Parts: sequence; structure tokens; C-alpha cells
Amino acid sequence: MKSNGKRRLFSFLYTAGIVLFLVAAAGGYFLTLFLQGYAKGDVMEGGKAAVTIISSLAEGELEIAQRAVASMSRSPSIVEMVRSQDPAGIEDASRVLDRYNAAMGGTVAYIMDTEGTTIASSNRGAPDSFVGKNYAFRPYFREAMEGKLGEYFALGVTSGKRGYYASYPVYSSREEIGAVAVIKKELDFLEEEIGHYPFCFMVSPEGLIFLSSRRDMLFKALWKIDPQVEARLLASRQFGKGPFRPVFLEQQLRSGDRVKFNENLFFVSRAFLGRRGWSIVKLNPAGLVVQFRYFGIVSTLLLVFLIAGGLFFLFRMDTAFRLISQSEDKFHRLSDAAFEGIIVHKNGRIIDTNRQFAEMVGYDPGEIIGRNVFDFIDGKDEELLLRNTHSNFEKRYEITGKRKDGTFFPMEICGKTLEYDGQTLRVVSIQDITERKRSRERLAAQRELLDRSNKELEVKVEELEEALSHIKRLEGLVPICVSCKKMRLEGNDPKDERSWVRLEEYISRSTDADLTHGLCPECAKKMQDDIRKIKD
Repeated sequence: MKSNGKRRLFSFLYTAGIVLFLVAAAGGYFLTLFLQGYAKGDVMEGGKAAVTIISSLAEGELEIAQRAVASMSRSPSIVEMVRSQDPAGIEDASRVLDRYNAAMGGTVAYIMDTEGTTIASSNRGAPDSFVGKNYAFRPYFREAMEGKLGEYFALGVTSGKRGYYASYPVYSSREEIGAVAVIKKELDFLEEEIGHYPFCFMVSPEGLIFLSSRRDMLFKALWKIDPQVEARLLASRQFGKGPFRPVFLEQQLRSGDRVKFNENLFFVSRAFLGRRGWSIVKLNPAGLVVQFRYFGIVSTLLLVFLIAGGLFFLFRMDTAFRLISQSEDKFHRLSDAAFEGIIVHKNGRIIDTNRQFAEMVGYDPGEIIGRNVFDFIDGKDEELLLRNTHSNFEKRYEITGKRKDGTFFPMEICGKTLEYDGQTLRVVSIQDITERKRSRERLAAQRELLDRSNKELEVKVEELEEALSHIKRLEGLVPICVSCKKMRLEGNDPKDERSWVRLEEYISRSTDADLTHGLCPECAKKMQDDIRKIKD
């Protein structure tokens, strides 16, 4: 019996050990997958925020260049020079180009004739002057000659500097194009922003690295380029003489891809600029993901080998969830900024925004940058906004926004103070709650209508109850004389002879019934007997 008992005990312990081992192994496997996925999500959110900021900055600056070249093409001095074909007018036009160059900063403004030869330029006195150079082979020239806004990223064949070219036709008459106006915007400002991240690039649609945080990566291909495409790029001289050696062998990089570079793993974040396939690509180090993966494996091994140490297991799990909680907080700080409208300001001066907020207040994004946040709210809310900003208030609250046309609208805002690149910035998310307030007003009106209907119903019910109370009915104990069968009216003095009435009168007064007279068979027989007796 004892042997059988020990055998059963050992069998139970062995079975329990196998079950616990399988449960621990399976649990550790899924925990590792969870931690790895969560860490990747955190890394990707940070990369997404970075490429979004860079692409927003690029969009704003390049849009300014487009508007500037369109305005420059309509300058009276430039139009007159094109119409008159007078060499003396080139000097006046050159002064206009100088003004645009000074206003834009980091640019070259120039005019090309219909053959593509530069006839006036803001860098006319520089060693790498564009004057006299022919750029008819450039696509931006051909697009402007077709009457369209031209735009082009390229390495300058004369200056050797990378830039963004924006072109626009100059009309010598209502329908005839007499020249092409061009502004070349150098991209130092954008490369400086990209340089804040170790592996960040501006990439052409073909995969060529045009701007990079690493100089050794310039004009390399992020992925393998088709030989025919490479031949076309070399012929266009858009990116220099080549060759374009690929960094990765994949066909194309997409957000979320995992790549290996210099023996290190990275996750890809990519945001398109909306300009013919150009994009910002950031490689996010996967070290955090690897760390979380190793953490899951080690936790699993400890759980398997120390299955009897329940307390130690709980301690390890507590440590894991504490790390997860810290990462979750970081994740929420990033994701909370992704509301409908977003502005980033430093001490009230707006340094970045998104298109949703610009549409909300009726401005172009470029018009908002550099302005004070108070320009977009009702003056009565300035003190509240200032107090909440200084106190780092992070809860949602409602203020009144102001549009470009002077109209006001209710909005709900939520701000967070963040440290970015050594600066203290305030990120504010804004929601237009006009429709929400209208829905509340409609709901309140419906409730008021319902309350009024309920009150009217209560009045009708009261009227009905009052009507029912007046319905005549005969019930309860009814006094009746045992001799003459007269009945006493309810509420009258029983000693008063007028209180006693015949049965017919009592029923008529107490009910709505009308009586008719007749004889029952018994009374009819009795009456017949009485009549015969009288005759006899």
C-alpha cells in the first residue's frame, strides 16, 4: 500500500512537472512574442513621429518656393524684359531676382529664355553663375514651357549643389510663353534636420539617397535599381555621374520592414512628401526589440528551471510589467499627439503645424509658422491658455478658436510639454467640437420636447381620471325600507320623508339607467286572480 501510494505520488509529481514545464514554455514563448511586438511598436511610433516632422518641414518650405516663383514670374520688370527683348531691361529684372533671393535665403533666382538659356540670375557675379548656361534638358524647364508649375530635385550641373527647382512660365502676352522663371532652393535646412538622426535619408522614387545624415551614403541606392532606370538617371544628370551602388538588395523599402546594415538590425519608417514619389526614410535601431526578445527568453528559462520558486517568478514578472508600463507611457506620449489638429510651439511661437489645423482655421500651413498661438484663439481665453501652458496642464479643456475670416468656433485642446533636441516644446492637439455642441443642443431640445409631451400627457390623464370620477355607479350598502320598499338617497337625513323615494326614482338619480314598466309572470298571475275574484 505504501509502495503504491509513493508510486502514485511520484506519478502525480511527474505529470504535474511536465504540465508546469509545458505551461511555462508556452507562456514564455507567447510572452517573448508579446514583448518583441510591443517594443517594435514603440520603436516604429518614434520613427513615424520623426519622419512626419521632417516631411512637414519639407512640405512647408517647398510650398513657399512654389508660391515665390509664381509671384516672381508675374513681376512687372521681368514681364517687361521678356516682352521688349531689350537688354537694358535685364538690369531691372536682375534687381528683382536679387530681392527674391534675399527674401528666400539659400536660393538662386534666374530667368531662362524659350531655348533654355539663362539670361538673368541672382548669382550673376559668382564664379558658378548660371548666366549663359543652357538648362533646356531639365524637366522643370519643359514643364514650365508647357504652362505648368515645374518642380525637380537634382544635383546642380553648374554649382554642384543639391537643390529643389521650382519653375513657372513668364507670359509675354496673354497666351504666349516668353520665358521661364526658376527658383533653386538649397536644401541645407532639411539636411540639418535629417542630421539629427543617425540613419535618416531623403530618397528619390527610384531609391537614390539625395539627402543623408551620413555623407558616405549620398547618391547610393537604398535598393537595387533596374539597369534601364539607372541608364536614364545617368543620362539626365539628375544625380551626377554615378554609379549608384545599392545598400540593400530588396526591391524597395516600406514602413515596418526589417533590414540589416553594418551587421545591425533596423526597422524602416517611411513618409512620402507627395511630390512624385519622393520620401523621407529613417532606419530605427532594433536594439530595443532585441533586448525585449532576450528578456522574454531569459524569463522563460528562469521560469522552467526555477518552477518551485513562485516568489522569484512573481518578482520577475513584476519587473517585466514595470518595464512594459514604462514603455507604454512613452508610447502614449507619442500617440497622444496624433489628434486632428496639431501645433508645436516654443514659448507661444509656432514652429510646426499640420494641414488639419491649417484647414480648421482657414490658413495655409506656411502662414501659421512663426505666428503666436494667441492669433488663433479668442482674446478672452488668452489668460486661461497662458496659465495652463505655464503649469504644464495636460488635461483636455475647451476654448474658443478664431479663423482667418474672423469667425469663432469652439475647440477642445490638450497640450503636453516635451523635451526635443535640447528645447522645451509644447505639443498641442486641437479638435473642432462644433458638431459635438450642435448634437448636444439638439439632444437638449429633444429632451425639452419630451418633457413637455410628458406634462401634456399628465394633464390628459388627470382630465380622464376626473371624468371617470363623475361616472355614476351604484355600489356598496343601499338603504331600503323593509315595508314600502322606498330607498333613501345617499347623504340625506333618514328622518326626512323627502329622503325616501321610490325605487324607480332612486335608480334614475343614482345611475344613468332608464326604467321601463312591465309585469313579471308571478305578479301577472296574481293580478288575473284578483280580477276574477272581483268579477265573481
